[in-house]
Amino acid sequence: MKQTLISLYIILLLLGCSNDENVIGIKKFNRDADSISVKYSTDKVTDSVSGKPDEHLENLEENTVIEPIEARGYLGKELTVEGYVADVFKNERVAYLNFDKKFPNNSFSGVIFAKNFDAFENIFNYKNKTVKLKGKISEYKGRPQIIINSEDQLEIVE
Repeated sequence: MKQTLISLYIILLLLGCSNDENVIGIKKFNRDADSISVKYSTDKVTDSVSGKPDEHLENLEENTVIEPIEARGYLGKELTVEGYVADVFKNERVAYLNFDKKFPNNSFSGVIFAKNFDAFENIFNYKNKTVKLKGKISEYKGRPQIIINSEDQLEIVE
């Protein structure tokens, strides 16, 4: 029971700090019989997805290719995401290319707004294909995405 509470405490602590630009990491964690002591560090920590140090974000080349699951670690960066488009959803306002799995279990999305629909021959051609999507990674409602303005940003790999 104590171990569960400790784990929950750490998770809540880290989630509470995740909105800060300078991620706070746990530097040292000690558990005595009756107390918990946690020391924090504002030193650079490793990216939780890729395991690479934060410095790697500053040295990205424009042709860097990552997997959809890694996108959250590259918010604000211009690069290429390569992955499987499991589903394409379109309504009158927006279309989504959902990577890896169908929404809501997808790891990443390509987003096309209605004003750009005419720039695409057939959005549904990307379903069940591995594609490369180039653009700036952003986040909407906690989910990583790239806004797609033209078909030039997309390349079918297989």
